[in-house]
Amino acid sequence: LESVPPENRNDERFQKAIDKFAHAVVCRKLWLYRFGHSDLPPSTYFPAGTGLEQLPEMMDPIYAMWDQFMLELTDARLAEVFEYHSSEGDHYQNRIEDIVIQLHGHMMYHRGQVVTLIAQCGGDVVDTDYVYWTRQLLASE
Repeated sequence: LESVPPENRNDERFQKAIDKFAHAVVCRKLWLYRFGHSDLPPSTYFPAGTGLEQLPEMMDPIYAMWDQFMLELTDARLAEVFEYHSSEGDHYQNRIEDIVIQLHGHMMYHRGQVVTLIAQCGGDVVDTDYVYWTRQLLASE
């Protein structure tokens, strides 16, 4: 996001990219709340008008809580079924594993949208394919 030239930051696509990223971050807070790892739910699920400078202060505490949650996650906890109410008020149940998988896919989906919007605004983009970040180059034989 910071690679978008200053003269292009008034483009509505730039704000849309920030807001989509903020939404993905807020969703982690929502599920942490539903898992019982956060005292308060997010005030909104679709932040609008988030400033670029606000993202770190939004992300850092949520990512720290998420990291702690993941460190404590066991196979038994993944298999646990929990109940929650959706934002529409309906009552559901899922395994924790279902939601962890959902959040992984949800973040990948929005990361692709954000990268597309950044490119359209003239910013530098990175490869968002998982394999790009995990593969290891082997020496040629």
